Amino acid sequence: LAPIPARPLSVRSECTARDATGYTESIKLAVDQGRVGLLEAKIEIPRRGSCRFHLSDFRQTRTEPHVELRSSSGTMCTVQMWQQSGRFTVAFSECQEKCTRGAFDYVWPMHVKIADGSCL
Repeated sequence: LAPIPARPLSVRSECTARDATGYTESIKLAVDQGRVGLLEAKIEIPRRGSCRFHLSDFRQTRTEPHVELRSSSGTMCTVQMWQQSGRFTVAFSECQEKCTRGAFDYVWPMHVKIADGSCL
């Protein structure tokens, strides 16, 4: 089997989703040919707090095969983005600094449907 070729990622989204427990996420995202032009994400975890992620707080360090943003503050906070099976994933790692105390322990990756930009 031949490896899957890397290609630049592109997606646009502005959506909000809420589950039965009240966990709420909203995102404004624009990625064009692997370059992030917009990232505003907010996650609210009931009884735990909230997290906020803004592109201005990060510098982009990768464009392929996945997108990667690193915190400009010098911490290990990283945002990774990838595409798989019609889904675009935005995941956060070591980003306690972007959240109220203890909330980051409850953060899940965000998922966007590539076809229409809706939250999954």
